[in-house]
Amino acid sequence: MGKRGPKPVKVDLEKLRGVAIPGATVEDMAREIGMEKRTLERCMKRDPEVRDAVENHWAKMRMSLRAWQFERAHKEKDGRVSGATMLVWLGKQLLGQRDYHDSGQLGASVEQVAQAVRKLGDDITDSVPGPPVEPSG
Repeated sequence: MGKRGPKPVKVDLEKLRGVAIPGATVEDMAREIGMEKRTLERCMKRDPEVRDAVENHWAKMRMSLRAWQFERAHKEKDGRVSGATMLVWLGKQLLGQRDYHDSGQLGASVEQVAQAVRKLGDDITDSVPGPPVEPSG
């Protein structure tokens, strides 16, 4: 008994490489080569050449983004303005970059603010003439 199901779809690798432009998603590429997204995803799992074509596209896109970020960092010294916010967002989305917060420093800062507020409250209470006012309640 032979295999069941439809015959596996063959992907035109040259056409796929031609539509793998920066920013194109799997869905975009699939639409451009005339197939459904899920079909292209199955082809990527089954065929290493298809997977490599798409992964190489993403690798080139990440390299370009890093280059744009580096270029932007150097242009900033000259005072020229470009899409810094977009480059940060793209770095987070595509390169796994993230903001770093040191929670130890944040904890110390919160405590320092709490102490300053308590001291300010004491200073205000000390500067108000007359008997202390009892809280209602």
